[in-house]
Amino acid sequence: MKKRSPTPRFIPRTPGAKIGAGMEPSRSAFGQFLRKWRLQRGIGQRSLARMIGCSQVRISSLERGETRRLRESHIASFARVLAVPEARIQRMLPPAAPLLPALTPMARLLRARREALGLSRIELAKRVGRINDAYVGVLEREGRELRYALMVRLAKALEIDQSALVPYVAPDATPPVGSLGTAIRQRRKALGLSAVALGERVGISKTAVLAIEKGKVMLTQNRSDRQIERIALALGMSADELAALRVPAVPADIPPARTAGEHIARARIARRWTQEALARRAGLSASSVCKIESNQVRPRVSSLRLLAETLEIDADELARLRPPRETR
Repeated sequence: MKKRSPTPRFIPRTPGAKIGAGMEPSRSAFGQFLRKWRLQRGIGQRSLARMIGCSQVRISSLERGETRRLRESHIASFARVLAVPEARIQRMLPPAAPLLPALTPMARLLRARREALGLSRIELAKRVGRINDAYVGVLEREGRELRYALMVRLAKALEIDQSALVPYVAPDATPPVGSLGTAIRQRRKALGLSAVALGERVGISKTAVLAIEKGKVMLTQNRSDRQIERIALALGMSADELAALRVPAVPADIPPARTAGEHIARARIARRWTQEALARRAGLSASSVCKIESNQVRPRVSSLRLLAETLEIDADELARLRPPRETR
């Protein structure tokens, strides 16, 4: 059985027919103006739709008067193509519906600040970049959580301090680990700094900042004193306050480790990590860590370097303590 073709959304113009022939009369001031402008220039609805950046169905609906409201971005596009001021188009349209009430403190803050600056939603969207006026409306209505980069652009566009928007930034997906990581992240968020911004101040990468906050890199005692000082200076904190939160070093009265496995086990225990946690951070299996610590295997140099980097201990020292190769 032959399938019936779907009904077209509009009736195409017969080739050779006059533009505008057989159309329904317009029921709105803007629809009449738009149709008159288009017909005077011999432009079809499809061509005008491409010029505006919308569908032919939208042009047809506007001319008939079925669509009476336009978004600010569309008003700007029509003003550009029709070569008329936006205010003239707005006068031909029905009065705008009253704004829906802002539901959250952030939404009220954004709307009040935009209106104080005399900005329309489309003007604010252009200032912010990478969003449109519809999303500005959503933020002013619902006050959704902000990504950090958007918060920075919004604060700049609205000419307010970032600290006013910091409480509305979405939390990081991965929580901080340990007292030191928690303290650094809390202070960074309070100052409105991204991991990138803090890294630039300290002289380390974004990855290193997040690794410190997540406990993947521990700023242990006897090491990283300079880094502690730089982080404290960047965050406006006391270096002694941060240093007190570090993982304690191995006491000096304990005799030095005799094997690489013993050295690794001491450093791991000092950080209160399980073998599984160390293996996960170093990218090794838990069974490998267990065998290395118990001296059941002669570890590869590459594995020792991964463990040394994770535990912030001397890789050369681990290599020196590695068991000798068995002779056959």
